[in-house]
Amino acid sequence: MQSPGFFSLLLGHPKKYLAMIQRKINQHKAILQHEAAHLKNHDSERLLAACSAIPVITHLIFRKVNNFFTQSSFMKQFLKIPGGIGLILANVAIFQAYKRHREYKADEGIQDNLLKVFNVFLKNHANEMNGVTKLRTPLEKRLFHIFLNSHPWPVDRVKRIEKRIRKLKIEQELS
Repeated sequence: MQSPGFFSLLLGHPKKYLAMIQRKINQHKAILQHEAAHLKNHDSERLLAACSAIPVITHLIFRKVNNFFTQSSFMKQFLKIPGGIGLILANVAIFQAYKRHREYKADEGIQDNLLKVFNVFLKNHANEMNGVTKLRTPLEKRLFHIFLNSHPWPVDRVKRIEKRIRKLKIEQELS
């Protein structure tokens, strides 16, 4: 299947076609800058360290709290299984939150002149996600986000990018 830009070229609208190509190139530049920021920030090493440290830290905290509040060995044994399940959920939630934090940091690596293009890309992605995730209630969406989604919601990212665009516009007006 041919893109609509190809037909614009055939029908004698090369400027529309070239503008579409330029938008696509800029969109890919913004995405590559985002990914390059992951490399520059050493995110893979940080995530590996977090993946190792978070379970150890939460386990130590659980043991300290469990030893403090439960004196009998029966209660300690009784709380092991629900405590273990709680630890798994806490570990996943903390790790996913850290991954989303790293995504926001990588968004900061996008050059100012490509922010609007990246914002359009995120808005399109948000519309696609709304169609793909057939989650009905806000609770379902929140649980999906906490435990299964390693990227921030595109809508939240759009808000941050728009805030950055507004801030840049104000700075340009003042200078």
